[in-house]
Amino acid sequence: MTKKMIMFMILIIFLLPYWWMFTYSLEPATAAMSPKPRLLPKTITFDNYLYMFRLAHFPKWVFNSIFIPGMAVILTCLSASMAGYVLAKKDFPGGRFIFLLMIATMAIPTNTILIPRFLVMKKLGLLNTYPSMFLLYMAKPFGVFLMKQIISTLPDEMLEAARIDGASEWQTFWLMVVPLARPGIIALGMFTFVACYGDYFWQLLMTKTVEMRTLPLAIEYFRQGTDVSTYSPKLQLIMAAALLASLPLLVLYFLFHKYFISGPSTGSLKG
Repeated sequence: MTKKMIMFMILIIFLLPYWWMFTYSLEPATAAMSPKPRLLPKTITFDNYLYMFRLAHFPKWVFNSIFIPGMAVILTCLSASMAGYVLAKKDFPGGRFIFLLMIATMAIPTNTILIPRFLVMKKLGLLNTYPSMFLLYMAKPFGVFLMKQIISTLPDEMLEAARIDGASEWQTFWLMVVPLARPGIIALGMFTFVACYGDYFWQLLMTKTVEMRTLPLAIEYFRQGTDVSTYSPKLQLIMAAALLASLPLLVLYFLFHKYFISGPSTGSLKG
């Protein structure tokens, strides 16, 4: 069996759930609840998508799905790149200890600090607000670690030349460090977007109203039916909502897929 054939079979295995999801999203309720799985829809209808588009909450869900991860990306890239620059290019007492301590926190399971995080948000009065769902990403140690490793590869002579030419510390960072580390920053932004977009449990804890939900959380809305007080799962609506919820990540990947691989390893200059 050739390498191409093996890769093709792996591709089919990964695409099969999406195709099954797409098939069921095009069927009416009576056909979707059939116990026999099908690769092709028995009856094609777009009523499931039209039903979601007509919901009053749907535009707000789309906005939340873009705005919340977008803010997480901006804050994470900004804070991580500045912290990485300081840790990589500045010598100060305790710098190495701070970096090692920060890396050590990456070994702490997220679930162990879930309750303290929730209590902090509650004390700050941020429950059911946008900041509660993206502010935590400013302190992600992975972002600082990634940017520190990338910025460390930048030549010190180039940064020193910028300072000799009269550039301030802020200008050196924005005009020299950020452009050279841009592939890594873009990669970090994509990792952050995917992580925040798929952080289902935390967003579920932070939201109290249907209007504050994102598209991944909206799947729960359809699982319970339009009346959240009753349990009436609707498979065809769940599949349509799940397919729409996956579209932003697919679009993001196809637009910036090269940075998923090359981004974290870039930053050095080839002479």
